[in-house]
Parts: sequence; structure tokens; C-alpha cells
Amino acid sequence: MIQKTKKYDIFKFREDNRQKIDENHVKRLIESIKNRNLLEFRPIMLNSDYEVIDGQHRLLAAKELNIEIFYEIHKDLKSGDIIELNVAKTWQMEDYLNYYVKNGHKEYQNFDAFLKKNNLSINIGLGFLYGKCHKVNWKFKKGEFEFPQEISQSAFEKCWACIEIIKKHNSNPHFLKSYKFWRALIKINEHADFDYVKFIKNLTKMTEKICLKTTWQAYYFTLVEIHNWMSVKKIVLHDEF
Repeated sequence: MIQKTKKYDIFKFREDNRQKIDENHVKRLIESIKNRNLLEFRPIMLNSDYEVIDGQHRLLAAKELNIEIFYEIHKDLKSGDIIELNVAKTWQMEDYLNYYVKNGHKEYQNFDAFLKKNNLSINIGLGFLYGKCHKVNWKFKKGEFEFPQEISQSAFEKCWACIEIIKKHNSNPHFLKSYKFWRALIKINEHADFDYVKFIKNLTKMTEKICLKTTWQAYYFTLVEIHNWMSVKKIVLHDEF
């Protein structure tokens, strides 16, 4: 049975339902509701404890406008139904990670700890572990992700050292957080002929060469060029591609 109320405090938000509220989405809903209020036709979904399973953003928009929110209580709704019901606004990878971490999935908890330890985004973390693979993303969303048991930390420590040098000489370093740049940086750090000490010395003199690129290969070519400058041990590009 659909009910309505302005007593917003009776509703509870679950910690495993999205990592964070999308304030921009709430603002868009507010403007849409101002234009035409259709909340009656899309009630929020609650379990028997008045926890919001679907409709957090609609509830916040209604509260901001001080209008009635429509809701339905379904005693059979479970935690796992959160993913199935949240179709109005597509979940991001961060939301899936948050859900599985909060519900005690060890593989995701280990992955979350790995990301925080290395200060990485989910896309960079998944890209490092499995490459750009849609199958991995699908398994990640379905709760079937497997985290490798052994991961070398040395590559990440070297990557961050390189980034800190680049940041000192670059006024717009946003691309340094991109998957494309990290893929190139990790690849060169793992190369058998990579001379880290020489690369760092060259990098401090050639940071102006590091700029926004359209592909990870373009970043890699630039990093190899820097590495090979006046180096005895060189990385040969045609062996790589």
C-alpha cells in the first residue's frame, strides 16, 4: 500500500546503499519536481525497519521542497535487493564497492584496503590487477570479484615517486590520476630493462614532456623517451607493440 508523509525523520539510510549522495542528482530532481511533481507515481521503497532500499535522492529532494514523499513498505525486501532496485540512477563502481564492503565481503574489503593504502581509484586498481576488461567489471558488480593474494608494493611506490616529481613542475596535473597515465607508468616500471634511478634523474630534467595525452600508449612512448635519454640500458619500443 502506498502511503505519504512529511515526517522525513522516520526514514533510515543504510550505510551499504551508495557510497555517497549525489548532490547534483538531488538538485536535478528538485527542479524536475518543481516543474511537475510525479513522486506519487514513483514511491520510495522501504523494508520493515523503514530503511530506504530505493529512493534516497527522491526523499532528499522532497525534504528540501518540504513536500509529501510517497512510500511503500515491503517486509520481504532484503539488503541484496538494493542493487536490483536502484535503476533510476545507475550505480557507480564506488557504490558497488561500498555495498560489498559494508556487507562483509572479504575480497572487496581487501581490495578497498589495497586502494586506500596506495591512494588509487577503483578504475586504476582494477586496471592494474586485470587490465581494461569488461568481464572483470561485470563480475565486480555481481559480487564475484576475486582479489589476488600477493601484490608487489614496489611498483606503486615508484609510481608515486614519479608523480610527485611531475606535480612539482606541472600546473595542471589532473591527468596524473587517469587510468591511461597509470597504465603507462606501471607498465614501464615493470619492464625488465627499466632503470629506475636513471629514469628519475632524467625525469627531473624533462618533466615538460609529460602532458595530457589521448591514449595510454602515447603516455608510454613519452615515458620511454625520457627513460632512454642518455641511458646505457634502453627500452626498445618495437619489442613492446
